[in-house]
Amino acid sequence: MFEAFKQQCSLVMSASTNFRIKQQSVIEFLTLEGCAPIGIHRRMKAVYGDGCMSVKNVHKWVRLARSCCAGEMSVLDEHRPGRPISVNCDENQGRVDAKIQKNR
Repeated sequence: MFEAFKQQCSLVMSASTNFRIKQQSVIEFLTLEGCAPIGIHRRMKAVYGDGCMSVKNVHKWVRLARSCCAGEMSVLDEHRPGRPISVNCDENQGRVDAKIQKNR
């Protein structure tokens, strides 16, 4: 049961990450074409609807795209110090399994 839940969460996270990467790529492309951040956001909002990132995040990515040379911006998350690579460990899995068994 826990494995199925973990797999479902992984799929959701993967889909949302891919969606975010697509939006960031669109921002980079439109920035290099010379579009203004608010114009980019309006165009993305028309396509992505409620799934569109905020104007603030569009501005952030436009600034990043402008500071890089054409095509050199990375839309992938870089490893950051202190950020856990995985939260799955035997100790946590044991705690979750125990709580599930207790509440049955």
